[in-house]
Amino acid sequence: MLFKFIFGKEERKSLTIAFLNDLLRDELGREIRDLKFEPTENVGSFRDEKKSLLDIECTLDGGERVDIEVQLADEGNFKRRTLYYWSVLYGKAFLKGGKYKDLVPCICINILNFKMFENTDRVFTRASIREDSSHERLFDELRIQFLELPKFKKKPKTEMTRIERWIALFSDKLSFKEKMEYAMEDPAMNKVLNTYDQFFADPNERHAYLKREIARADYEQAMEHNFEKGKEEGIEETIEKNAIAFIKAGISKDMVFKTLNMSKKKITEFLSKYKDL
Repeated sequence: MLFKFIFGKEERKSLTIAFLNDLLRDELGREIRDLKFEPTENVGSFRDEKKSLLDIECTLDGGERVDIEVQLADEGNFKRRTLYYWSVLYGKAFLKGGKYKDLVPCICINILNFKMFENTDRVFTRASIREDSSHERLFDELRIQFLELPKFKKKPKTEMTRIERWIALFSDKLSFKEKMEYAMEDPAMNKVLNTYDQFFADPNERHAYLKREIARADYEQAMEHNFEKGKEEGIEETIEKNAIAFIKAGISKDMVFKTLNMSKKKITEFLSKYKDL
């Protein structure tokens, strides 16, 4: 909600251009001078809203389409999800009777509040389709980027890249004062931080933001509860399966129950459930 308020408004288009230039300058080999915001589709149900999917879609002055997404919760399927969104973006040329020649490069930028790639400390990851041996890029049409906010680590501003400074602004590891220091002498980043006050001064925006934050907290708490519950149920199921296998193998029930450290209650439930063993 806050991200879209700052970067998804026509009156602050210059901020979006500044942000995208720092992310895409090397990819595109040029500066972005202008862009056009496109209507975004509501891809989530109310249940998905708790998982906080925020979209900004735009077309760059070179014709490329860009989709920016902010994802707060790890649902375990985000790699497939971002590929799907890329395919939807790429296929839009066909919606109005387009032809293959009308297809344009599409870039999905994902700002994540969780770790996507556990085997690396990189906060910024770029992906494309490359040939296996030479690693040469085969297609310019598919490009996906990931900014993993939890991997951000404080360090002197002089040692940070432009992309790392943007991540510092989005991260919850810094105080507002620290973010101001990181954004010092940068007009775009300073304007982003000043826009925070505008956002929270608007009662409707503030209410929607707080509602989303509460929903996010509820979702994460429910996920943690379900994980613990699932873990407990998984252990019980494993014990039960092992008990059945041991008994069928000819080991006495008393020995099996003792070895698996089953409580009297569990033994009673087991014997009632598997009377034929």
